[in-house]
Amino acid sequence: MELSQAIIDNVGVLIVSGQIDAYSAPEVEKALNPLIDAHQGKVVVDFTAVDYVSSAGLRIMLAGLKRARSLKDAADQAGDLCVVGLQPQVKEVFDIAGFTPLFKIYDAAAAAANSFG
Repeated sequence: MELSQAIIDNVGVLIVSGQIDAYSAPEVEKALNPLIDAHQGKVVVDFTAVDYVSSAGLRIMLAGLKRARSLKDAADQAGDLCVVGLQPQVKEVFDIAGFTPLFKIYDAAAAAANSFG
């Protein structure tokens, strides 16, 4: 698994590639939490190159979503955590776990970043 970060219009983007499983989920969490805090909860997680996510990965995503939504920016707007580029097999895991309605899901990081206004 590899992680990288970007910023689009003051929105933090965490780009993940590979698999998010019990071994790699803590690494994702260590990268995600400071990004959420630094961008006042406005974060996009790019799953375009993720081909597998386990329950440990889902747990990290849910915790990140709660953390992001608990933060507010200077305009008192709550944060959110958007997801980009779910591959069919990963989207199926999100669907089965009931996560699809919880997250705003986009095809591109730029569109997700623009959703923050």
